[in-house]
Amino acid sequence: MKKLFTFFAILMMATTSAMARDIHFSTIDTWTQNETSKSLYCTKDGVTITLTGSDTAPTMSGNFGFGEYENITISVDAGSETVKEVEVYGHGSTVKVLSAPGPWGCRTEDGSELIFGSITVPYSDIEEFIVRIEDGISVDLNDAGYATFSCNTNTSIETAGVKAYKASVSEEAITLTELTGYIPAGTGVILYGDTPASKVNFSIATSGSAADVTGNALKATTKSNGSLATLEANSWALGNGNQFLSFKGTTYKHNRAYLVHEKAVGAKAINMVFADEATGIDSVTGMTSVRSGKIMENGKVVIIKNGMKYNVAGQVIK
Repeated sequence: MKKLFTFFAILMMATTSAMARDIHFSTIDTWTQNETSKSLYCTKDGVTITLTGSDTAPTMSGNFGFGEYENITISVDAGSETVKEVEVYGHGSTVKVLSAPGPWGCRTEDGSELIFGSITVPYSDIEEFIVRIEDGISVDLNDAGYATFSCNTNTSIETAGVKAYKASVSEEAITLTELTGYIPAGTGVILYGDTPASKVNFSIATSGSAADVTGNALKATTKSNGSLATLEANSWALGNGNQFLSFKGTTYKHNRAYLVHEKAVGAKAINMVFADEATGIDSVTGMTSVRSGKIMENGKVVIIKNGMKYNVAGQVIK
């Protein structure tokens, strides 16, 4: 039986967790020296590791080089992802594990060794820095089985029974259309699963086709920096049930999605319908032959029951 969903407002509190992946920054990679900032940095897979000296920039010529009596800072920028730890690797084994959060400090003395607390490592022994970041974000569905999601990488849903939807906005309603293919980076979606209050796992999409998100009104909150995204005026966020409400704040968590719906300003609810349900709504202008069902009248969804007209809130239309 087809259902029409009306979404009211309250913010959804979805939690995220993650799996880890390793990015190896070795002596054979391309490193860039910046004398102005006294740094040496390398970027791979959207993650940047930077080695900064207190007096001079570190160098790279076959192996790492640092000046004498330098305080060295190691930092990692993983965008909206979270750094779990950094391993300093050399001579076939882990020399030092730097636990998050960074940045991390070490020092030099005679120009041939890097000192991490009580551990001293010759520069020539350091083969690579292994950055372990949290990746493959998972989202908890709310008690009604809904969540919003976005990510700065292409992602695929790994959990059975969960679908992703894009949203289009009209004068009166928001229509959800199921997506086929992976979720493109930077795309906001609504998730719906048949097991409420359960976890949805994702993986990085490395093959396959991207979902067609043409006309998608959902906006992603994935940014390259910071812990919060700034939302525009007239923004709406998913609530604890099957609900959307006007968002009263200015910042929102990353890896979520929201709507900007200017025509809903002052309204109590945004009405939503799934696209496969909307196809069962007849477009008519009169009621002479319709006793029960759903119709579109003047761009609005009207429910007819025993010949009486009702709006989606159940109020009689006179």
